[in-house]
Amino acid sequence: MRLASASSDPGPGAGGTGNLKYSKGPWTSASGTTGDLRTRTETSRTVLGRGHEGIEAGATGFKSVAALRAC
Repeated sequence: MRLASASSDPGPGAGGTGNLKYSKGPWTSASGTTGDLRTRTETSRTVLGRGHEGIEAGATGFKSVAALRAC
């Protein structure tokens, strides 16, 4: 697949070996950080959800109640 705006000319510096070199350290660290973020986000979402329980009783008629119920 090619983008319509992409040139077929590889440009200067092209013609490498085709082998991508990388270090596992940053990728492993990013993966761990992402896992922590997911866990903390789920925890926060659960706590916020409990805070919305019973909201309908005092907010009848507000459009935001449906949005809070969906959380």
